[in-house]
Amino acid sequence: MANMPGKMKIGMGLGLVGGILGIATSAIAWESTIDSMTAVGLNLLVAVMFFASAGFFQKNAPVAGTTGAVLAGIATASAFVCLVMGIMGTGLAIVEIIIGILLILIAACPTVKRYVDGVRSVE
Repeated sequence: MANMPGKMKIGMGLGLVGGILGIATSAIAWESTIDSMTAVGLNLLVAVMFFASAGFFQKNAPVAGTTGAVLAGIATASAFVCLVMGIMGTGLAIVEIIIGILLILIAACPTVKRYVDGVRSVE
């Protein structure tokens, strides 16, 4: 099997940064009241989806090649929903959306898809 493409390493790094920012926005949204649970929950959704996107880019990819763009798309959409609802700060939400778009582009790359599908066919 060929070496892992460098784009996969970049995608994993971006996914981890997006997930860490999602956790940070959850901490920012917490106001020690039950009313802040919606904001915290949606921010945690963003974090989980970015961590899932990072997991797609690991050496032994656990899913099919076309799934990576879907995971990144859901992460980007959830960050956009948080932006529209005013749950996430504008600056952080824009950074999350940019990271999500980059993840979609990397996951949709034919080299990445070929590598992921090749690793899965070997197992």
